[in-house]
Amino acid sequence: MTAGASALLVAVGVAAAVDGGYGPALRDAFHACYYVGGGVFLGPFRWPLPIPAAVEVERSRQVALLRELFGNPFRPVPFAPEWRTDTVLALARQMYGARDFSAMPILADALQDAGCDNDDVLRHCRDKALHVRGCWVVDLVLGKD
Repeated sequence: MTAGASALLVAVGVAAAVDGGYGPALRDAFHACYYVGGGVFLGPFRWPLPIPAAVEVERSRQVALLRELFGNPFRPVPFAPEWRTDTVLALARQMYGARDFSAMPILADALQDAGCDNDDVLRHCRDKALHVRGCWVVDLVLGKD
C-alpha cells in the first residue's frame, strides 16, 4: 500500500472515530466505494462482512495513536500560560526526556492544581492508554508545535 493510500485510510478512520455525526457516514461511504489494494484504488467494492478482526485491531491502534499525538482536531485546546507551573514543567520534561509517561495521572493533578479545568486535557492525562513521546498534552505544556 502506498503512503498516500495508507494516509487516506487513516484519515477516514480518524474522522469516523472523532466525529460522531459526519465521520461514520464518511467511513461507510469510503468502504462501500473503494478498496485499497497494492496502492491502487478499485471500485466498486464492499468490505467483506464481517470486517476482519485484524483490520479492526489495526484501525483501533492507528486511531489511538493519532488521538495520542493530535488530540481532537475538531476541538483544539487553548492552553493557558498559567498552567505551566514549575511542577507541571518538571513533570513534562522528565516524561519527555525519559520517554516514560507513567506519571501522566500526576501531571493531570498538577495541571488541575495550576487551574486547568479543561476536561479534554485532564481526561487524556488520566487515560490508561499508551502515551508516547509527542503526546499532545505534554507538547502543549512544553510549548512544542
